[in-house]
Amino acid sequence: MKISTVFVSVIGAAVSLSAYAGEINCADPQTTLEFNHCANLDYKAADATLNEVYQEAIKHLAATEQNDANSKGLVASLRQAEQKWIELRDADCSLVKKMWTNGSGGTAAYLGCMTQKTNERIQFIRENLVAGC
Repeated sequence: MKISTVFVSVIGAAVSLSAYAGEINCADPQTTLEFNHCANLDYKAADATLNEVYQEAIKHLAATEQNDANSKGLVASLRQAEQKWIELRDADCSLVKKMWTNGSGGTAAYLGCMTQKTNERIQFIRENLVAGC
């Protein structure tokens, strides 16, 4: 019974947020809900860009592997590096959130960290793996 009540509460909050989201000015958020919403939008945008850049790097590295016998394993190395980077990003950003000791700014701080780390990764891949191919 408690699970159903919690589930209904979460669904209700999500519906309320989606109706409210059209009114949020991310250039000037005023409430914790607005800060969290805007930070989430920023992170989603950065993550989408990272996915595009990562796929571009995979294509470049695969082409390099095909054209250069000495370059075998580049794609596998990138995949392994990406997994390890995700672990580090998640650990770093979890630490940032933990420093808020579950305060109201913890979620926005966590999402801000995720966005910052993701943007740094985008820059690294572009400069070192895409531009260099």
